[in-house]
Order: sequence, then structure tokens, then C-alpha cells
Amino acid sequence: MPAGWEACARQARIKVSKLRACFLGQQGENLLRRSFLRSKAANAGGSPTIVINGLVHKGGRSERDFTAAVCAAITGRRPALCGAIPPEPVVRAISLSDRRCARCEKRIREINDLMKRRFFPKLQVTQMDWSSAAARKLYRKLGLKALPTMIFHKGVERAGKFNRISRFLARKGSYRVLTSVGVNHDPTREICDNRVDDTGNGRVDCADVQCKQAMVCRKQVPRKLEVFIMSQCPYGVRAVNALKKVLPHFRGRLRLDIHYIATRTSTGFSALHGQSEVDENIRQLCAKKHYARRNQYLSYIWCRFQGADWRGDDWRKCATGGISPLVIQRCWKGAEGKRLLEQDIKIAKVLGVAASPTWLTNNRHKFSGISPRQIRAGVCKHNASLRGCKKAISAKAEAEPFTGGCGAPQPRAPSAQGQPSGGKVGIKICDEVLEKYERCIRTKIPRASRATLLRAVAQWRELWRKQAKTTDGRASLKETCKTTGDALRRAMQTFKCRW
Repeated sequence: MPAGWEACARQARIKVSKLRACFLGQQGENLLRRSFLRSKAANAGGSPTIVINGLVHKGGRSERDFTAAVCAAITGRRPALCGAIPPEPVVRAISLSDRRCARCEKRIREINDLMKRRFFPKLQVTQMDWSSAAARKLYRKLGLKALPTMIFHKGVERAGKFNRISRFLARKGSYRVLTSVGVNHDPTREICDNRVDDTGNGRVDCADVQCKQAMVCRKQVPRKLEVFIMSQCPYGVRAVNALKKVLPHFRGRLRLDIHYIATRTSTGFSALHGQSEVDENIRQLCAKKHYARRNQYLSYIWCRFQGADWRGDDWRKCATGGISPLVIQRCWKGAEGKRLLEQDIKIAKVLGVAASPTWLTNNRHKFSGISPRQIRAGVCKHNASLRGCKKAISAKAEAEPFTGGCGAPQPRAPSAQGQPSGGKVGIKICDEVLEKYERCIRTKIPRASRATLLRAVAQWRELWRKQAKTTDGRASLKETCKTTGDALRRAMQTFKCRW
């Protein structure tokens, strides 16, 4: 219940004591359970889910959209309001993709469906493929850098929902170009596994220098383990800390390397967590460059990743035990550190790695995970003969859950049983809201009422996890979780629990 509900109850002439007894007692639990059952029966996976005549409404969320949907469901005589709904304008667009790229084709189909269903009901799309001269000419004319994309003709601004998506539509002459699609395919580069000389330089697939670091062209290197992180991503921090249990488990038989995720800009570098992350990426690379023998640099990184201050500026306290702060400082502030980061981030870019943490084993096989158990499973999947693969890591480590990552979503890590593990939503703000709310329930709510609220948290988590598995769901879930979190935070103030 949100804070201030008592005043609303009095205004509505509802007894405060009666309402309090309901939501804290068995009656409230029964009502909530029945409500969940109705939601499940309606296949409601997100909030809000609108059901009209037993069918889930999948159109827009404006007053006009709801009115039009209700009017369309009326089989008899319709009210005058239905005849006064302004018609949606026709929106014309070009869907530009590259059929050589399987991910592009799948993504552009999803985008076409999303645009028509959520924003432009009368969308008319012309399909263009990179193989045509007209497509290549348009690509160059608009100065595009990657595919797939959707290019809207003049007049899209008249659509009723244009303002809801305008920030993702960059103006290019008389066109508007969709800037955020989730796939970044350069059609001018060699495709490394199609047995075609795409660039016309006489070199096919892995023989082309552009494919040197491509996954399909990388040489198998047994017992090699690499991890790609953002140095101030909490999930990357936990993953690297898990190596304290993983490396001794394999008794020095794994060759480890740590890489970083950032972007080169015209003025330097950018990172998801700001300039402080860029700086720490460089310092850790400097430590790795100058103190690689026997993985000495890990002592600096593990020290930086301890406690609550792992985003702090006091890095010098970790340059100990033979690691010189002067060496790190000189490297970080000088040209050497910038060169190290520029070279290192190219690896993640070529491999298409954008999430922290992402693991690579044997130079070829990507997996994702945070706990020692998950990392061991990823290693042993391709190195079954390793001595450390014959036994499990400690029971305490086995219980650690999968908790997500920073940046683009990655596949779940393989678990020891071959099933996906974890109980998180996988979206940072959603997991934070549920964790803080659950902590309040366990520490501030009367014991007699905790079970009801904890079951509600579990139901919430399950619904959000299902919603996060779809493209549309992930797009709306962050805002849903933020709104829910604000309401829960106000509600918990009644019980003197604040976050």
C-alpha cells in the first residue's frame, strides 16, 4: 500500500482499520492470490496488460488507441465516439538489411513488427537488401555505418505517436533513420564464413585480414580462459572476484587474460560508467602489462574490487606487494596506457562482445556467468579432460546465483546440470527494486504478514523475468520497474524502511 493511503480511505469513506486488517491479514492474501490467478489465465506478462473481449490488446497505449480497440471489438451498434476517431496517417518506410547476416534479417523483422504494432498502424514498408545497387547507393548517400535499419520518408512526423519515438529517429536530409536496433553489422566488411570474397580483394573468409579476430577464424587454444569486463560494472567485479576460487581449483592449468569493453571517440574513450571507468580500465591494463608474471597483476585488480569502494579513486592503496604506483601512474597518464586500451578494446569489438562479464574459453567459445560454478562449467564444457573438471567447486560457491550483466544481453551461462541457472530478472533496476523491497519485508514488516508479501515478490520476479525474454518486454520493463520502485519506496516509509 502506498504511503498516505489512510487519507484516501477516509476521503472515500472507507474504514481505515478495516482496510488495514484486510491487506495485512488472510483476506488480503486470498484476494491477491485470486488476482494473480486471473492474471495468469489472461496471459498477462507485464503491467499494464489490457484485455478486451478476452484478447490481449497489443496495440498502442494512448487514449485514441484504447478507444479504437474497444470500438473495433463492439459487434453491435457503436456509440458516436467511435465515428469521431481521427484516422491514422499512412507512414512509408524503407527496411534496409543484408540477407547475408542472419541476425540482421531476424532483427529487421522484429523491428517491422514493433513499428507497425506499437507506433504506426498504417506502416507501409519497402524492403531493400544490400545486394542491390539502389540499397548501396542509399546507404552511402545517408552516411550510414551499419545495418539493419529502418528509414522513414517525409511525413512520419504527422503520425500520432511520432513524439514517442522521435528521439530514436535521426534526421538525414528528408528522411528519418532509426538509430537504435541492437545489431551492428558493417556490410562493407568481409563475412568470414560464407565462402565468398565479399570485399573483392581476392581473399575469402578467414584469409581476409578483416577476419583475423573473428570467432570462426580463431585458432583453438586449449585451457585458455579470457573474460571481457567493464571495470566498474558490479557484475564484472563479481565475476573477476570469483576467479579467486576458480584458478586454484584448476591448479594453474588455465591461462587467463582479462580484456575491457569501451569505445574509442574523437577525443579519447568513453565507457558505460563514465570517465572513472575509462581510467580504471587503463590502470588495470597497465598492471597487466608490467606485472603479468604469474598473474601478479590480479592482486591489484582483486584489491580494487574489494569492499564498497571499488568505484573510488584511491587506487594507490592497491599498488603494493611489488607493484609500483609510480609505474602504474606513468603508464596510465602517458601514451602507453592509451595505446594499451585502444588495442585491447578492439578485441571485444571484433568479437561482438558488449556485455560485462563475457567469457571466452579456448579462444573460440563464448559463455556468460558470474559464480565459480558457472565459470567452471563454461571451462569444462570444452576442456573435459582438465583435472579440475572431475570435481565440483565448494558447496558455498555452488549456491551463488547468476545475476546478469552490464551492457548488451548475453546468453545464460551453462550450469553444471546443463539448465539455465539463476533467479534474477536480468535488468539492473528491476533486480535492485525487488532486492530492496524484499529486504524491507524481512526486516520491517510484522512476521505474520511477511509470507504474503514475499510470495508477491516471487510472483513479481517471475512475471518480470518472462517479460524480459521478449524484445518489447525489455523495452518497457525499465520504466515499469522504476515506477514500481518509486511506489514501493513510498509505501515502505510507513514501516520506517527507506532506500
